[in-house]
Amino acid sequence: MRKIIFVLFAIIAYHLRVFGQDTIVPAKLDVYKLNFENLGFNVFPDDTSLTNFQYYYPFLEKDYSSVFLGNLGLPYSTAIFRPDLFKDFLFYRSVENYWIADSTVQYLNTTKPYTHMYLFTGPRREKENLIRLMHSRNINQFWNVTLYGSFNIAEGAFNYQNARSSSVYASTNYQKENLRIFSHFLFNKITAFENGGINDSVEIIGNQIPVKMDDASNLLGQKQFNQNLVYTFPINFRRNIIESIDGKDTIVERIVKKELFSIWQHFSSNQQYKVYRDNLTDSLMYGGISYYDAKESFDSIFQQDISIRVKFRTGDEILPIIKIGAFGEYLWQRSEYYNFKEYVRLENGTTEVYKRSRYGLYSARGKMLNWQAYYETYKGGYKDGDYAIKSEGELFVFQQKFPLRLRWEFNYEVKMPSYWMQNYYGNRVIWENETKDETQINGILKLTLPKINLLVSLEKGMILNPVYFNENALAAQLNDTLNYSRVQMENLLKIWMFRIKTKFTYQQLSDTTHFSYPEMIAYASIYYEGKTISKSMVNQIGVESYWMNQYAAPYYYPATAMFYAKKGDLIGGEPLVNFFINAQLRRSRIFFKVINLNYLVTSQFYYQVPDYPLPDTYFRFGVSWRFYD
Repeated sequence: MRKIIFVLFAIIAYHLRVFGQDTIVPAKLDVYKLNFENLGFNVFPDDTSLTNFQYYYPFLEKDYSSVFLGNLGLPYSTAIFRPDLFKDFLFYRSVENYWIADSTVQYLNTTKPYTHMYLFTGPRREKENLIRLMHSRNINQFWNVTLYGSFNIAEGAFNYQNARSSSVYASTNYQKENLRIFSHFLFNKITAFENGGINDSVEIIGNQIPVKMDDASNLLGQKQFNQNLVYTFPINFRRNIIESIDGKDTIVERIVKKELFSIWQHFSSNQQYKVYRDNLTDSLMYGGISYYDAKESFDSIFQQDISIRVKFRTGDEILPIIKIGAFGEYLWQRSEYYNFKEYVRLENGTTEVYKRSRYGLYSARGKMLNWQAYYETYKGGYKDGDYAIKSEGELFVFQQKFPLRLRWEFNYEVKMPSYWMQNYYGNRVIWENETKDETQINGILKLTLPKINLLVSLEKGMILNPVYFNENALAAQLNDTLNYSRVQMENLLKIWMFRIKTKFTYQQLSDTTHFSYPEMIAYASIYYEGKTISKSMVNQIGVESYWMNQYAAPYYYPATAMFYAKKGDLIGGEPLVNFFINAQLRRSRIFFKVINLNYLVTSQFYYQVPDYPLPDTYFRFGVSWRFYD
């Protein structure tokens, strides 16, 4: 791995040999991502900014509140309560941001071959190395092919803490006039060795920190094929448009092409699996829970989903007065669930076939108002009788003088907990739950003020019969109502050449015994931003800090790779302070970061998860480079 990184850095050095030279950026580079929940797609600009570039851990890019086991590739958990945490194949929730999800697969359209390379590494002690490579090119002006790979090898600062992961996908899209086709193959795999955390009952000898397990691991993987076809039937409208002719505004009639209706066809084949293995020679009490068999354990689960979806949508100008469109969707899915114990498959597995129907209204008014509302219901399988009513939208006002954007979301959902919350068989843990419907009601209101870089979010919700992992690390359901509320704020303050970025979350839960989360979470960074090297290099130099109030943090259970509620050690109350430097020179970006400056002052480990400390003060650096040739 070190040799590979050296070669790649040599390539970068070659391209940086003359600061004054640079190739021409292509005239067009569009990035498409599909929204599989609503069967839509969005166009994103290629991200070339320094904003948050120092967030080299993938889970921090999406959730600043995340806490983890202390090594790249090991499980993590969010410190912000999420009502949908235990859905579908729930066991990959603790590693999913290391993977490429189907919703994050990129479909590109570029006028020149495009290559993006990202390298991240650190000192020889932890040997955390991450490489991301992407290459994309258009076969012709309509057809594009993209290849992407992400590879991580990290040994960690403590014994038996190794982690390896790989994510690879090949995507292609064809877009011509009224036809769009998107397809991809996706492969994810992660192997995380489990050391059970620090063993406080064993004396420390030399520099070796004793751990609880020395021969255990979790393997999680996914294989997916996804194909989507969208065909739009247009209709022409006559519109009076004001145009400037010879310096005068003149009303002219133009023919505008609009959507009459469109059809979306979706097919997906998705396989997911988890394998847990250990070889304990002594009995082990872990977090108050006994690994009751001192012998080899091999447990695994496997899930395969095949789904077909068809969506029909009318244009939102079919009814010109109210300007509302309608859509309907039908989903058929066949899911197979298998559970292995000691290399033997239990029974013949379980097969569920269910169907979902969805009907709704929407309006897309460009930069003024966009909204949709729909009703969905399930038939067949364990989801039979599930239903939901959902609405979301955005309103834009005062766009010229003082822009303001208001976004809302509402969700009322009645559903049966996922299959794996009901059934799991292993050597270390077993549960067979007769669950009841879980009812979720929540509303979210977000206010964005772009001119002052302010985002404020309010969320209020309740869950009847919520599911969770109890003090014995078993899936369980609470026969009660959980109420929660949350306020979040993000702001970027600019003072001359200095920047102050803040993020803050305040949350309250009515039950803190079964659901353990901090009330307050905060992030702040103060940095200088300016230009050097003949004003062609942009620099950011500063410090950042993460903080949350003290709380009884969830423990981590290796056999399930899940976090569970247990009253024990208090975590938090002290900030985690880092130093960082970001730099951008044309199409290259570089960061250098020193993590856990606390250790230089206190000489004590910093814990985000009980029994799993972060390494003492360490540094990381990385580089991102784009080629357009």
